[in-house]
Amino acid sequence: MKKRWLSVPIILSSGLLAGCSFVNPGANRQSKSTNQKTTSQPVKASFENNILKTNQATIKITAVKTTRPNQTYPQPIITFIYKTTNNGSTSITPQSTWKKSFNALQQGNQLPTTTLKDPSIPDNNQRQLQSNQSVENATSYQLKNQTDPVTLQATISKSEQPFSDSKQQNLDTITLGSQIYNIKQ
Repeated sequence: MKKRWLSVPIILSSGLLAGCSFVNPGANRQSKSTNQKTTSQPVKASFENNILKTNQATIKITAVKTTRPNQTYPQPIITFIYKTTNNGSTSITPQSTWKKSFNALQQGNQLPTTTLKDPSIPDNNQRQLQSNQSVENATSYQLKNQTDPVTLQATISKSEQPFSDSKQQNLDTITLGSQIYNIKQ
């Protein structure tokens, strides 16, 4: 009889231990995964303080230059000088990255890009940037007038930054933000 009573606590305690071991493997897996080499986490795309950040690239606007109309350029021009860094694994060019990321608007109308020949403006439009490489470049727009500010609107394709916001579900691009640049007289 004593052997039966002794076996009951042993059976109960082994059942409790089995229950504990059911919880511990999950905890062990979690600690193992934190010790493994980490991969880069997706970046939340944003456009703030003259910096656009996406998983593919970072564009930092370093200067804005306005050119008044003259014999060479009959319309005023605004030029954004920026540094592009490739955050992805595939090569990019500064020009294609800028064009797919930004729209410049004046009075609500999209501004056309233009070419500004100026030795003080960096010209690396077609330079291939590999992962983690950076280069300075510039993009110029023909202004409608010399007084109204320019709104630079940053967008990202939906495939680059999936959003769960139902209002954005049917759009191909998502607006990350915009900044207003006053025209310097």
